[in-house]
Amino acid sequence: MQLDDELRFVQAMASAMSSSVSSVSRLGARNIVLIKFVDAVLPLLTSDQCVRIAPEFQRSIEDVMALMDDRRLPAEYHKVLLEETNACLKTLKELRQ
Repeated sequence: MQLDDELRFVQAMASAMSSSVSSVSRLGARNIVLIKFVDAVLPLLTSDQCVRIAPEFQRSIEDVMALMDDRRLPAEYHKVLLEETNACLKTLKELRQ
């Protein structure tokens, strides 16, 4: 009976790992597409467009942060969110000059 329990445990772990790998793969693919899209679009923006985009982008990130305040997320999530937001805002600022 103990062998059956161990087998079920191993199968459950394998299933969970497979699901996690699939989720991370989808997230990674989506991230690559968005990065390539941004890389293609940013150089085409005018200075005026950058000026108008920056506050909208910042407001939308603040909205997301307010929603996420109620959720328990690792500190790394918040750190990366702020780093990426600041990098995008810096790029928009540089492009509008």
